[in-house]
Amino acid sequence: MNAFNLKAQQQMPMVKLDAKMKSDAITNLSTTLIENYVFLDTAKSVKASLEKNLKAGLYDKIDDPNEFAQQITKDIQGITHDKHLRFGFNPGMAADLLKGDGEENPEMQKRYAEEMKQGNYGFKKMEILAGNIGYLDLRGFNEASIAKETGAAAMNFLANTNAIIFDLRENGGGDPNMVKFLCSYLFEGKVHLNDLYYRKKNETEEYWTLETVPGKKMPNVDVYVLTSNYTFSGAEEFTYNLKNLKRATIIGENTGGGANPGGSVRITENFICFVPTGRAINPITKTNWEGTGIAPDIECKKEDALNVAQVEIYKKWISGAKSDEQKKKYEWAFDGLQATINPVAVTNEEMQKYAGDYGPRKIYFENNQLIYERPGVLKKTKMIPITSTYFMLEGRDNFRVKFNTDGSGSVISLTGMYDDGAGEENKKVN
Repeated sequence: MNAFNLKAQQQMPMVKLDAKMKSDAITNLSTTLIENYVFLDTAKSVKASLEKNLKAGLYDKIDDPNEFAQQITKDIQGITHDKHLRFGFNPGMAADLLKGDGEENPEMQKRYAEEMKQGNYGFKKMEILAGNIGYLDLRGFNEASIAKETGAAAMNFLANTNAIIFDLRENGGGDPNMVKFLCSYLFEGKVHLNDLYYRKKNETEEYWTLETVPGKKMPNVDVYVLTSNYTFSGAEEFTYNLKNLKRATIIGENTGGGANPGGSVRITENFICFVPTGRAINPITKTNWEGTGIAPDIECKKEDALNVAQVEIYKKWISGAKSDEQKKKYEWAFDGLQATINPVAVTNEEMQKYAGDYGPRKIYFENNQLIYERPGVLKKTKMIPITSTYFMLEGRDNFRVKFNTDGSGSVISLTGMYDDGAGEENKKVN
C-alpha cells in the first residue's frame, strides 16, 4: 500500500505539536525501527541520533506537524541513506493502521482497491507504435491480487508485437508479486527473478516466474525498459531482474536506488512511517540496487528515452533483415521516426513551389506548412518533411508523397508512395 495518502492528510484538521507529542513520536519511532528495520545496527544509530537531537532542543521551535515530519525524515535518511524510510504526518492513516493492515482491515483494503481502480491499476497507456512495436506506460506495480487481471489484458494486447517498450519513467514501484507476474510473460518455464530477505523473521522469500500465465508468453520478443531518476523500488526490481537476466535493454537515466521493501506503520495518533523491513538479493549479482540505482545500458535524458528506444529497435531490425523486402519495410518506418525526432527544415519558398493541383491530389500551402488532400478519399492532412522533397502525412503510416522536378528545378509532378512499394505519379496541372 502507499506509505502516505496525501488527500487524506490534507482533509485532516491541522495539529499544533507540543513537547510531549514530539517526544512520544521519537520514542515510538525509535522502538519501531529497532524492532522492524532491516538493518538493526543502523536502527540503533537512528535512535541515538534522534534522542540526541531531541535533548539538544533541535525540534523545540517546530510546532507544525508537516515540518516536523519533514525534518525527522531528513534526519533519519541522513543516517540510513534509505529513500524508502519516510516519516509522515497522516492522522487518517494512523487511525486506519490502529485497526490493522491488510486482511485485518477490510475497510482499508476496500478503499485501497478503489483508489487503485481509479488509476487503472497503474496501466496508464498501451499503444502499438509504427513497425508493430508495443508500448506500455506503467505508473505502478499495484497489488497483484487486484491488478493482475488488468495486467493480463495489457500483456495480451502486446502479445503479437515485434518488440515491447516498458515505460517506467514515472513508476515509483509497488508489489513484488506484480513484478513477478508481468516478468512471467517474458520467460519460458520457471526463472529465478529475485529474493527478499526479512530481518525480523530471518526468512528469505524467493520469487520465480510463473510457468503459465493468462494468455501467451513472449520469451523471444525484444524488450526495452525506459527509466528515469524517479524509477524506484518495485519498478527498479523489474528493471534489475530483466537487466541481469539479459532479457531487456535499459534506456534512460540512472534509477532512484531503493531496494528495501516494507510497509506503513502507525507511530502515534498523528504520525506514520514507511519502514523497510527487508532487502532484495538478486540471485545473479547476490546484491541489489540500494543507494546506487540501476545504470542504463544506453544513457540519455528521460525525455528522449522513447525515441532512442525506437531508433535502437529499427537499427537492429534493419541490420538483421532477412530480405530486401523486409529491410525496405523497416527503413520506411525508420525514416518516419527520424523525421519526427529530428524535424527537417523546409523554407516557405520551397513549400510554396509544391502547392498546386495534381489531378486527384491537391497540395496547399497554409499557415506556413503544406497540406495534402485527396477529395473523397482523404481530407486535408498536415505534411511532415522527411527530406526537402519527400513528405509523410500526419497520422498516416502507410502513405507518403515525393515531389519531382525537371532540370531547371521546377516541380512537374508528385508520386504517391505506399509502404508496400506501390506508387502512382500525378503531373502538376498548375
